[in-house]
Amino acid sequence: MRALFTTIPAFGHFSPLVPLAAAMQDAGHEVAVATAESFGGSVSRAGLEFIPAGVDMAEAMSTLRDLHPEYATLSPEELSRRVVPDFFVGVYAPAFLADASRLLSWRPDVVVREEGEFAGPAVAALANVPCVDHGWGGPRRPRELVDAAARALEPVFKSVGLDPLPSGGAYQWLYLEPCPPSLQPADADEVPGARPIRPCSPPSRSAQGTPEWLDRLGDRVVYITLGTVPFFTADIEFFRAAIAAARDEAAEVVVTVGPAGDPSVLDPQPENVHVERYLPQAEVLPHCAVVVSNGGSGSTLGALSAGVPLMIIPSSSPSQLRNARAVAATGIGRTLDRADVTVDRLGAELHALLHDSSYRVAAERVAAEIATMPPPEEVVGLIESLTEPAGQ
Repeated sequence: MRALFTTIPAFGHFSPLVPLAAAMQDAGHEVAVATAESFGGSVSRAGLEFIPAGVDMAEAMSTLRDLHPEYATLSPEELSRRVVPDFFVGVYAPAFLADASRLLSWRPDVVVREEGEFAGPAVAALANVPCVDHGWGGPRRPRELVDAAARALEPVFKSVGLDPLPSGGAYQWLYLEPCPPSLQPADADEVPGARPIRPCSPPSRSAQGTPEWLDRLGDRVVYITLGTVPFFTADIEFFRAAIAAARDEAAEVVVTVGPAGDPSVLDPQPENVHVERYLPQAEVLPHCAVVVSNGGSGSTLGALSAGVPLMIIPSSSPSQLRNARAVAATGIGRTLDRADVTVDRLGAELHALLHDSSYRVAAERVAAEIATMPPPEEVVGLIESLTEPAGQ
């Protein structure tokens, strides 16, 4: 089988598709990952074939500003409502389909796309092959956002000679769901083809190895991260407030400002505060008492897989907002609006998380739930079955 994975560089240096792509390659299938140039190094380091397609985030953001200059003045609620049709569909999907001939020439037998990459269903339809959806890891996108994306996709599909697909092509074949069931809201849409897949942490990408102090960390660490996407990690004032709130509450504070960030802008710091560009999450989380993040699915599911409570301060990203609400609703963490962040307010929230054991108990309960979900290598057979002739 030839499996084409399609993803966008909204994850900075990692995509949730990579563990599954690697598992399919280990199972003997030919695998390629189509994404923007900025993501190519991450794909190649994972030992996977890279096919350039679409645009990098910087170019996508520039295009968005040109098309919608009003974005600079929109409220967080309006941004949350419009970002999927305007940005993920309106900017990324046409750019991805501009490279459709290159993708089709690879002759895939199946397309596997992550849920923020909306051109994959069109590529699969043009190739006349199945399309598998892979979730980001948070609660499912509400029906109104699915419908808004489908409407925005209609002219995109027509531009390559396709009739619009129901729900924009989502959920037509198989939907791989990394979100643990307890985080799904009661009113989440039913998806008949949904099957669980265990979320996996990204592999280490540190060329210089890890700092020597990492091995000496205790178990009362507050880890502060905004992921690896420069759009989020550029919020230096957030880092300053979070460090000031955490350094008196925790034995040690670990901060990652992203591969494009500069740790020196946060100097000077006391000895119990460690600031780095990037650290392997899996090596930090065993020491953590709390993770402070913007609610990205990588940091959220990484913390929960390790049984660590969360303090989420989301941006206007719809998926981050859904993650924040789910974490608060299930008692595995707390959330705070970005506009409400002060050192005193965040310090009080962290104090509650560090001194109320119920958050740790709830997080460990979700960790046990995640551990029962099938890992990527056990999900390969579901994709194989989509390409088998009828009757086999």
